[in-house]
Amino acid sequence: MENKNKSFTIIIMPEGVKGKYRTIELSKKTIKIMASAVAVFVFIFLFIIIDYFNVKSTAILVKKLENENKTQAQKIVMLEDTMKDLNAKLTKFEEYKRKLNIIAGLESPMSLKEIGQGDIPVQNSVPPTQNNINNSINLQKKIKLKQPDKVELIKNKANKIEKNLDFLYNYFKEQQKILASTPSIWPTRGIITSTFNWRIDPFTGLREFHYGIDIATQLGNPVIATADGIVVESAFKKDFGNYVAILHSYGFKTIYAHLKKRLVKVGQKVKRGDSIGLVGSTGKSTAPHLHYEVRVHNKPVNPLDYILENDWIITKKQ
Repeated sequence: MENKNKSFTIIIMPEGVKGKYRTIELSKKTIKIMASAVAVFVFIFLFIIIDYFNVKSTAILVKKLENENKTQAQKIVMLEDTMKDLNAKLTKFEEYKRKLNIIAGLESPMSLKEIGQGDIPVQNSVPPTQNNINNSINLQKKIKLKQPDKVELIKNKANKIEKNLDFLYNYFKEQQKILASTPSIWPTRGIITSTFNWRIDPFTGLREFHYGIDIATQLGNPVIATADGIVVESAFKKDFGNYVAILHSYGFKTIYAHLKKRLVKVGQKVKRGDSIGLVGSTGKSTAPHLHYEVRVHNKPVNPLDYILENDWIITKKQ
């Protein structure tokens, strides 16, 4: 109840009739102080609870960003490896394309230039602090910007090669006879000991131009025709020893010298891959090897510019 002094009396009654009761008298001012204290306590309690959940949610977000950054870093490393493999394959395709253009006698309208490449730095995981949330987001933005740029360069490079190869494929599709008549495979397997270039003659010691390639290999290894054609020479000469010359269509001619044995005769038609002789050391030869020449309209050219096989590598001896 409220008295004249504007105070409140609280009566506490025990159970039963005989029990003594107690009274607590509180002034209006005291009640206001107590109410304010309770309100402040509730406010502080709510602030602590809200702050706790904010800190917890921030920690969860930072942890999530850490995991995402680790995953992104792993993906970047994998992507870098994939890009290196793609670039290596594209380089092989470029060489293949170059040889096809030489065979076709074409200046490619899709010629490629070197494309600069850069590396994407792999970032470490972000420490779990509030300030690094923005750093994590910025890292992901950089990744999203840099990776597509680099991938786009490789895609453009591949598209240019694909267009050129498609053009060449259509060209060769209508001229299969030209391709069949082009000396485009290895005549035997071994080590190149002399290339299409100037050299010192092993017999005279004089500088002279070598108009073919020498492939050192075991005595008796098979020698095969590198294109379809007809045998126009199968004989013995002082310099060449046993040799075979095959005339192909469209001005191509191939010569195979220093043979141990000739397996074809003049006038015989041969297909690419047919055995025409065995590796030997006849004529002007210091050891078993094959001297192989390619001529176009009787003009010597570099045989390596016409060999398309990439599944087998000949080691060059300097």
